[in-house]
Amino acid sequence: MSDPVLLCIGDIDRDVMISVPSLPTFDGKVSGRPLGEWPGGMAANVAMAATRLDTRTRLLGVVGEDATGERILAGLDRAGIDVSPCRLLPDSETFTSLVFLTDSGEKALVRVETPAFMPDPADITPEVMAGASYVHISYGAPALANAVVEAAERVGVPVSMDLELADLPSDRTDLARLLPRLDLLFVNRAMREALDDLRTPRPDGPALVTTLGAQGARYEDADGAVHQRGIATTPKDTTGAGDCFAGAFLSARMSGESPKTCLMFANAAAALSTQAYGAQAALPTRTDVAAVLARQHADTNTIT
Repeated sequence: MSDPVLLCIGDIDRDVMISVPSLPTFDGKVSGRPLGEWPGGMAANVAMAATRLDTRTRLLGVVGEDATGERILAGLDRAGIDVSPCRLLPDSETFTSLVFLTDSGEKALVRVETPAFMPDPADITPEVMAGASYVHISYGAPALANAVVEAAERVGVPVSMDLELADLPSDRTDLARLLPRLDLLFVNRAMREALDDLRTPRPDGPALVTTLGAQGARYEDADGAVHQRGIATTPKDTTGAGDCFAGAFLSARMSGESPKTCLMFANAAAALSTQAYGAQAALPTRTDVAAVLARQHADTNTIT
């Protein structure tokens, strides 16, 4: 039997990072300095994180038919990700995220979207879905998310979704209908508080994974909740840490691990991912994660 394949569908971008003393306020202004640019995008980050952790991955996304897009796709391909479903969009630039980063690792992002932002629902073909064991998406393009879930249901493949406050539509009717069809929903603390309006979690809904920053993460399903404390670290750049967490959690889940073990594994991976500038620059290997977990276990056992 071949190894399971994680199919990630969504955005691929370049992150232009700017160091600032503090995040600008409304109608405010701060001075900054450029740190550089790195590949990013939720789907690409999750796929790269899972690949580094020895999970087979396939990526569906679009980039502009420009030097940036070609360079990013080439890097993903070299890393071992199957990028054959990805498209270069003619007459479009690869979209950019501006990342404003403070010395403490606090950040704010601006998505400078272009037509090369998300795949089209028509891109969800049987060939893209063939052989996938698990699918991960975001809600950045609702029509695409619905098309993916429908295609996954036809072939019996579970779907997880990352949901952010920025992607919440004003009319949440379609989203409320989509949520019960998911296997997993990834959210941060702020998004978790907003979920009460959508009556999630609920018995017919997905399992819910909430990232809590330094406080770790929590898993909730119909059987109860599991909390796992975080890994102490001094972050250099938290960009993409949530994506790394999702990629690591899914890697462990696809291997049959328990929710608690998945949380431990993902917490360690996400902490390691914050140690360099760029969402993909410090993504850890399975060996790296195992070393952190071994140290944490040893430290716990020495406490009297």
